[in-house]
Amino acid sequence: NGNNSGVTFGSLSERDFYWIGGTGNWSDGSKWSLTSGGSPVGCPPTSADNIYFDENSFDASDQVFTIDIDNAACKNISWASVTNTPKFEYQSKSLRVHGSYELSENMTIQSDRTYFTGTASVTLDSKGQRMNYVYIDGSDVSLSGPLDTSRGGLWTNSGVLTTNNYDINTGGYWYVNVTQNATMTINLGTSSITCTYQHQARGRNVNNGQNNSGYGDLIMNNASATFIFKGNYFRNYAEIPWPRIITNRTDNGDISFDDYGDIGSLIQKGTGKIRLQQTNRENGGPHGNNLSKVDYMEVRNTASFSGNVSFTTLKLLGNGAIYTFGSNYSYSVSDTFIMGQAGSCAITTVKSSSPGSVAYITSSDTVTSTYLDMQDISFSGTGSFAANNSIDNGNNSGVTFGSITERDFYWIGGTGNWSDGS
Repeated sequence: NGNNSGVTFGSLSERDFYWIGGTGNWSDGSKWSLTSGGSPVGCPPTSADNIYFDENSFDASDQVFTIDIDNAACKNISWASVTNTPKFEYQSKSLRVHGSYELSENMTIQSDRTYFTGTASVTLDSKGQRMNYVYIDGSDVSLSGPLDTSRGGLWTNSGVLTTNNYDINTGGYWYVNVTQNATMTINLGTSSITCTYQHQARGRNVNNGQNNSGYGDLIMNNASATFIFKGNYFRNYAEIPWPRIITNRTDNGDISFDDYGDIGSLIQKGTGKIRLQQTNRENGGPHGNNLSKVDYMEVRNTASFSGNVSFTTLKLLGNGAIYTFGSNYSYSVSDTFIMGQAGSCAITTVKSSSPGSVAYITSSDTVTSTYLDMQDISFSGTGSFAANNSIDNGNNSGVTFGSITERDFYWIGGTGNWSDGS
């Protein structure tokens, strides 16, 4: 495995191993054979061997094959022909696969940690099984079907991952922290990637104050892919551009974009609250002044913005939402700018992050909104901003306010929500 001296090695020969033992442990040589249903070979497989589970492996339903050693490894592994619905139990131990991996619909897998190790071009076909943790550590892995690691996460550290347009559910974690001096290439095609807690990407090819020198090179081919982010922390320290991101958190928690590259389309679904944080772009970023660029953004809940951001289209469509713009930062909208929800009569708050210190918004669009409560906002540009039936809470400029009229409201709805005008 490298960096040895003074040792004369005799190479391992590749063999085919067949499990014949029903319930049993990896280390038990009496339950492995060199032929399907054959005689015991007396030893377990090595990292050079191919291993198979087939119709002669389990003679009763729900038998369990268990990894009981700390250095389990193989070349290719296949469960394709297995019968009697066995369980593959890792016991949270690791399996290092130097070749291809094929599971079966006719089985279950438990507490798994699978590492794709080496430099070979291999395939992964999980057959719809929910896996736990999958690590790409050098191999050139090509998917033969959708991948679901929603019990744990996906770590793409080095090598190649090609999705072949199949979708991936990474579960809580998708980490792309490239191994030092290595390269990780990810070919996503038209795949959708779903992550439910944290995405993190780091590569040494970006210098943005995040101390990325200890990482390798990241190549992300994602021009036709979609990222469905349902989690808390989006940490794209590698500043990889994404063409499409859809947030879909199912609670009211924050969706924090701590660092990110340019975004083609950012659409908020679900009930989470987007927080676009200030970014420290490499050398000021491709647009200068640490400016982030979002071509299209559509938000229907409360959201906050920090740092300089350029939008082509910005639609803030919340009904009774709060929109906070970073004080002393600049936000530009070059095309469509919508503030508030048409036909809504719930007050939407628009303010800067620091009372008394303005946030700067420029736009070429003509904005006409109703039922806004605004404070510390400076609007300018070739467009205009009319806030009808709205509240001027002070320190605003460039906005024409139409005062809100006092009314008496009576609740008639029984059980219901404040925002429901019906």
